[in-house]
Amino acid sequence: MYLDKADYDAMGLFNDKMDEFDGKGFDLWASKWASKNGQPLFHMDLSFGAMTVQLNGPDEDALRSFVLTFRFFIQDNEKCSIRKIADIYNKLPFDRIERQTFFNFRTFFNINLDADSPFTTHGVRWTRRQVIDTLMYGHFAHANDSKKEIADSWLSEENKAKLFLSQFITDLVFVYDFLILVRQLNRFLFRDNSIWIGYPFWV
Repeated sequence: MYLDKADYDAMGLFNDKMDEFDGKGFDLWASKWASKNGQPLFHMDLSFGAMTVQLNGPDEDALRSFVLTFRFFIQDNEKCSIRKIADIYNKLPFDRIERQTFFNFRTFFNINLDADSPFTTHGVRWTRRQVIDTLMYGHFAHANDSKKEIADSWLSEENKAKLFLSQFITDLVFVYDFLILVRQLNRFLFRDNSIWIGYPFWV
């Protein structure tokens, strides 16, 4: 099946949104963190019987700025969401390496996000995806009152807050790596005139 201009525009928007991150706060921090082999984001210090947690993540402004754009990729009503991009890749022939790569990594990505995080509160064991979702929409975006209540409880005490934020940031980097891969796959497809119907669209 061919891809059309609507698909081209959605993939182009995806890449444009990703390009907004390049060389900026979160992207710079993530690159430096990767160069250190993804060392732990937090350090626990036990002194005089008290525990102190030090968080070595991006600053608040860089993190908040990243999250506000990142939402475009996980909200299904956005045409550049991962789910919408998956619908586009599903149109490609089964033997296309781009299709196989996309869905193999998407499966890996989903399995890992649906795995348990280290956190249990009030008898609830939270998945990594739930930690991202709750902090994103309950703390950074303030878009959901019930999630805000949970997020506020997680962040109410400084040490606990740093542990939750460490998990949140670690998993954001995990998702970000997948998004970088998708951007590159999109670029490969943009260069293959044989898969587009009506291409070039500007003629």
